[in-house]
Amino acid sequence: MDILQKGLMAFQYNDIIQEINKGLSPIFINGLVEEAIGISVKTIQENTNTSSIIITYDEARARRIYEDLKNSHANVYYLKKREMLFYNVNDSSLETEYSRIQTLVSLINDKNSILIMDIKTLDEELISKDLYSSLVFKLKINQVIDIDQLLGSLIKLGYKNSSIASNKGEFAYRGSIVDVYDTLSDMPYRIEFFSDEIDSIRIFDKDTQKTISTIDQIDINPAREILILDEFKEELIDNLKKDFDKTKK
Repeated sequence: MDILQKGLMAFQYNDIIQEINKGLSPIFINGLVEEAIGISVKTIQENTNTSSIIITYDEARARRIYEDLKNSHANVYYLKKREMLFYNVNDSSLETEYSRIQTLVSLINDKNSILIMDIKTLDEELISKDLYSSLVFKLKINQVIDIDQLLGSLIKLGYKNSSIASNKGEFAYRGSIVDVYDTLSDMPYRIEFFSDEIDSIRIFDKDTQKTISTIDQIDINPAREILILDEFKEELIDNLKKDFDKTKK
């Protein structure tokens, strides 16, 4: 690349940075070869301290851009396309959903992040930041909470009652012990009660059931991206009735 080309690119980057700093959005950039997208976005972000969304035409290209960027940028995320399955929902089919939840939570918590997606994923409606944050709840040592209330909260967030919490999105209850495998945790939690007070919280190995470590508090995140919450049930039923009535006309 000669000096003229480098000077032209620097001039174009300065224009883009000025537009971002003025709050102009969206900004369309055409003509970049795929290999230059990563360094271009990284350069812009270093000069603007903002978050960016890269939208491309298909899933394969979005994945390639993500693989290129994740090695040079700490807070880069790829939002997978939602899989709508109405039958045979198993661990492998839930993997995409857990990945999406992890991405959405990371975007809430991380600043100066880069989100990559394809155009079809852009069309999907997402849970609002405020609603998601309101669903997350903390559990800590010496906290007073009724076990039945805790179990009800887990079911509300989409957790599945199981004999053993061996997979993400499951919980198990026996006596004064509740095991929870949070969707964002690498290992499940064991919560032991003394009456209605949390006596201990431990991280344990799902295979050996042995304690790995003890901790003071944990966050419990929703187990499913799409939840039917009690406060929205009536609205949902009304909308379904309206849609059904339209089909009869």
